Amino acid sequence: MPRVGVRALLAGVISLGLASTAVAGTLDRTDVLDIDTNMFADKLDAPLTTNRAFLELSESSNTGLAFASGSVAAPGTGATTTRIFWEAFEPDQTKRSSDGGSLQQKDQVFMMVQLNGTVIAQGVTPGCKAHVTGKAAKGSPTLNKGDWSVNCNGKKAGAVLVLTDQQLTDLQTALGKKVVGKNSLNIKGKCTGTNCAPVL
Repeated sequence: MPRVGVRALLAGVISLGLASTAVAGTLDRTDVLDIDTNMFADKLDAPLTTNRAFLELSESSNTGLAFASGSVAAPGTGATTTRIFWEAFEPDQTKRSSDGGSLQQKDQVFMMVQLNGTVIAQGVTPGCKAHVTGKAAKGSPTLNKGDWSVNCNGKKAGAVLVLTDQQLTDLQTALGKKVVGKNSLNIKGKCTGTNCAPVL
Protein backbone atom coordinates (compact mmCIF):
# COMPACT_ATOMS: atom_id res chain seq x y z
CA MET A 1 0.00 0.00 0.00
CA PRO A 2 1.40 3.52 -0.81
CA ARG A 3 2.57 5.58 2.16
CA VAL A 4 -0.09 8.22 1.54
CA GLY A 5 -2.75 5.54 1.81
CA VAL A 6 -1.37 4.31 5.14
CA ARG A 7 -1.38 7.82 6.55
CA ALA A 8 -4.94 8.40 5.40
CA LEU A 9 -6.01 5.09 6.94
CA LEU A 10 -4.36 5.93 10.28
CA ALA A 11 -5.92 9.40 10.29
CA GLY A 12 -9.33 7.85 9.72
CA VAL A 13 -8.87 5.39 12.59
CA ILE A 14 -7.72 8.17 14.96
CA SER A 15 -10.65 10.41 13.97
CA LEU A 16 -13.10 7.58 14.50
CA GLY A 17 -11.61 6.88 17.93
CA LEU A 18 -11.92 10.53 18.97
CA ALA A 19 -15.47 10.70 17.71
CA SER A 20 -16.39 7.57 19.65
CA THR A 21 -14.86 9.03 22.82
CA ALA A 22 -16.86 12.24 22.46
CA VAL A 23 -20.10 10.34 22.02
CA ALA A 24 -19.37 7.96 24.88
CA GLY A 25 -19.53 10.59 27.66
CA THR A 26 -19.51 14.26 28.54
CA LEU A 27 -16.38 16.27 29.31
CA ASP A 28 -17.45 17.40 32.76
CA ARG A 29 -15.03 17.05 35.68
CA THR A 30 -16.76 15.59 38.70
CA ASP A 31 -14.01 16.47 41.19
CA VAL A 32 -14.51 20.25 40.99
CA LEU A 33 -17.49 22.44 41.77
CA ASP A 34 -19.50 23.94 38.93
CA ILE A 35 -20.20 27.62 39.67
CA ASP A 36 -22.90 29.56 37.87
CA THR A 37 -24.37 32.13 40.22
CA ASN A 38 -25.25 35.72 41.01
CA MET A 39 -23.80 37.28 44.15
CA PHE A 40 -25.12 40.32 46.00
CA ALA A 41 -23.04 42.34 48.46
CA ASP A 42 -24.05 41.94 52.10
CA LYS A 43 -23.31 45.61 52.72
CA LEU A 44 -24.02 48.56 50.45
CA ASP A 45 -21.99 51.70 51.01
CA ALA A 46 -24.25 54.73 50.61
CA PRO A 47 -25.42 55.96 48.18
CA LEU A 48 -25.23 52.63 46.28
CA THR A 49 -28.44 50.66 45.79
CA THR A 50 -26.81 47.75 43.90
CA ASN A 51 -23.48 45.96 44.08
CA ARG A 52 -23.59 42.57 42.43
CA ALA A 53 -21.36 40.10 40.63
CA PHE A 54 -21.90 37.03 38.50
CA LEU A 55 -19.37 34.19 38.40
CA GLU A 56 -19.34 31.23 36.06
CA LEU A 57 -16.75 28.48 36.26
CA SER A 58 -18.45 25.45 34.83
CA GLU A 59 -18.99 22.96 32.05
CA SER A 60 -21.76 23.50 29.53
CA SER A 61 -22.31 21.40 26.41
CA ASN A 62 -18.78 20.01 26.75
CA THR A 63 -17.32 23.52 26.71
CA GLY A 64 -15.52 24.98 29.70
CA LEU A 65 -16.77 28.41 30.70
CA ALA A 66 -14.89 31.06 32.70
CA PHE A 67 -16.58 34.42 32.95
CA ALA A 68 -17.44 37.12 35.47
CA SER A 69 -19.42 40.35 35.37
CA GLY A 70 -21.15 42.77 37.70
CA SER A 71 -22.34 46.29 38.36
CA VAL A 72 -22.84 49.00 40.93
CA ALA A 73 -25.74 51.42 40.66
CA ALA A 74 -27.28 54.42 42.39
CA PRO A 75 -30.94 55.35 42.95
CA GLY A 76 -32.90 55.68 39.74
CA THR A 77 -34.37 53.45 37.09
CA GLY A 78 -34.71 53.53 33.33
CA ALA A 79 -33.80 56.94 31.96
CA THR A 80 -32.21 58.09 35.24
CA THR A 81 -29.96 55.10 35.94
CA THR A 82 -26.37 55.80 36.93
CA ARG A 83 -24.20 52.71 37.12
CA ILE A 84 -20.87 51.10 36.28
CA PHE A 85 -20.95 47.71 34.59
CA TRP A 86 -17.88 45.47 34.27
CA GLU A 87 -17.11 42.23 32.49
CA ALA A 88 -14.06 39.94 32.78
CA PHE A 89 -14.38 37.76 29.69
CA GLU A 90 -10.77 36.67 29.00
CA PRO A 91 -9.30 35.75 32.40
CA ASP A 92 -5.58 35.28 32.91
CA GLN A 93 -6.13 32.73 35.64
CA THR A 94 -8.91 30.50 36.90
CA LYS A 95 -8.88 28.02 39.78
CA ARG A 96 -11.42 25.38 40.68
CA SER A 97 -11.64 22.94 43.56
CA SER A 98 -14.22 20.68 45.11
CA ASP A 99 -15.59 23.58 47.17
CA GLY A 100 -15.19 26.68 45.04
CA GLY A 101 -13.15 28.62 42.55
CA SER A 102 -11.73 31.97 41.49
CA LEU A 103 -11.16 34.05 38.38
CA GLN A 104 -8.62 36.77 37.76
CA GLN A 105 -8.15 39.13 34.83
CA LYS A 106 -5.10 41.33 35.25
CA ASP A 107 -5.89 43.93 32.58
CA GLN A 108 -8.28 45.00 29.81
CA VAL A 109 -11.57 44.45 31.64
CA PHE A 110 -14.63 45.70 29.75
CA MET A 111 -16.18 48.73 31.45
CA MET A 112 -19.35 50.69 30.80
CA VAL A 113 -20.19 53.91 32.67
CA GLN A 114 -23.77 55.14 32.51
CA LEU A 115 -24.71 58.57 33.87
CA ASN A 116 -28.39 59.51 34.20
CA GLY A 117 -29.37 56.96 31.57
CA THR A 118 -26.65 57.92 29.07
CA VAL A 119 -23.57 55.81 28.37
CA ILE A 120 -20.62 58.18 28.67
CA ALA A 121 -17.78 55.64 28.45
CA GLN A 122 -17.45 52.02 27.42
CA GLY A 123 -14.93 49.60 26.02
CA VAL A 124 -12.17 47.13 26.81
CA THR A 125 -10.12 49.20 29.22
CA PRO A 126 -6.34 49.15 29.85
CA GLY A 127 -5.51 49.59 33.50
CA CYS A 128 -8.64 47.75 34.70
CA LYS A 129 -8.36 44.42 36.55
CA ALA A 130 -10.87 42.09 38.20
CA HIS A 131 -10.74 39.28 40.75
CA VAL A 132 -13.74 37.18 41.83
CA THR A 133 -13.95 34.19 44.17
CA GLY A 134 -16.69 31.88 45.38
CA LYS A 135 -16.63 29.21 48.08
CA ALA A 136 -19.08 26.59 49.29
CA ALA A 137 -19.30 24.70 52.56
CA LYS A 138 -17.64 21.29 52.38
CA GLY A 139 -19.86 18.83 50.57
CA SER A 140 -22.32 21.52 49.43
CA PRO A 141 -22.96 22.43 45.77
CA THR A 142 -24.07 25.95 46.76
CA LEU A 143 -21.81 28.93 47.40
CA ASN A 144 -21.96 30.53 50.85
CA LYS A 145 -19.04 32.96 50.58
CA GLY A 146 -17.86 35.24 47.80
CA ASP A 147 -15.93 38.39 47.12
CA TRP A 148 -15.09 40.52 44.13
CA SER A 149 -12.98 43.55 43.30
CA VAL A 150 -12.54 45.63 40.17
CA ASN A 151 -9.93 48.37 40.03
CA CYS A 152 -9.21 50.82 37.24
CA ASN A 153 -6.27 53.17 36.97
CA GLY A 154 -7.65 56.07 34.97
CA LYS A 155 -4.19 57.25 33.92
CA LYS A 156 -3.71 53.98 32.00
CA ALA A 157 -7.21 53.81 30.58
CA GLY A 158 -6.43 55.90 27.51
CA ALA A 159 -9.45 57.25 25.67
CA VAL A 160 -11.92 54.79 27.21
CA LEU A 161 -12.51 56.47 30.57
CA VAL A 162 -12.05 60.11 29.63
CA LEU A 163 -14.61 62.08 31.65
CA THR A 164 -15.28 65.79 31.96
CA ASP A 165 -14.92 67.43 35.37
CA GLN A 166 -18.71 67.71 35.59
CA GLN A 167 -19.23 64.05 34.72
CA LEU A 168 -16.69 63.04 37.36
CA THR A 169 -18.43 65.19 39.98
CA ASP A 170 -21.86 63.80 39.06
CA LEU A 171 -20.58 60.20 39.24
CA GLN A 172 -18.96 60.81 42.62
CA THR A 173 -22.21 62.28 43.91
CA ALA A 174 -24.27 59.36 42.58
CA LEU A 175 -21.97 56.42 43.36
CA GLY A 176 -19.72 57.76 46.11
CA LYS A 177 -16.04 58.61 46.23
CA LYS A 178 -15.15 55.10 47.39
CA VAL A 179 -16.18 53.88 43.94
CA VAL A 180 -15.27 56.88 41.79
CA GLY A 181 -11.92 58.49 42.51
CA LYS A 182 -10.26 61.32 40.64
CA ASN A 183 -8.20 58.90 38.54
CA SER A 184 -9.65 55.54 39.50
CA LEU A 185 -12.69 53.29 39.71
CA ASN A 186 -12.88 50.87 42.64
CA ILE A 187 -15.60 48.28 43.11
CA LYS A 188 -15.53 45.82 46.00
CA GLY A 189 -18.09 43.46 47.45
CA LYS A 190 -18.50 40.47 49.75
CA CYS A 191 -21.37 38.07 50.20
CA THR A 192 -22.29 35.35 52.68
CA GLY A 193 -25.12 32.86 52.95
CA THR A 194 -28.04 33.19 50.56
CA ASN A 195 -26.68 36.46 49.13
CA CYS A 196 -24.03 34.33 47.40
CA ALA A 197 -26.49 32.02 45.66
CA PRO A 198 -29.91 33.70 45.72
CA VAL A 199 -33.01 32.10 44.31
CA LEU A 200 -34.00 34.44 41.46
